[in-house]
Amino acid sequence: MKIIKNKPIPKTRSKFNELLNMKVGDCAEINSRQDFESAMNFLRKHFKIKTKQANKDFNNYVGLIWRVG
Repeated sequence: MKIIKNKPIPKTRSKFNELLNMKVGDCAEINSRQDFESAMNFLRKHFKIKTKQANKDFNNYVGLIWRVG
């Protein structure tokens, strides 16, 4: 075993990384319940959000995420 000093921590490779470019007041529309929940959990780690399920229908699901802070 060896100890490595000053090795950088790898950045995440999430498919939601582009959502980190959202500005306060921007909204993202997501069309899959699983992706919506994953994106919510990912974004909550980085900034404050507000969410709304616009359509709960399984086939036509629409989830909205706003950046509020």
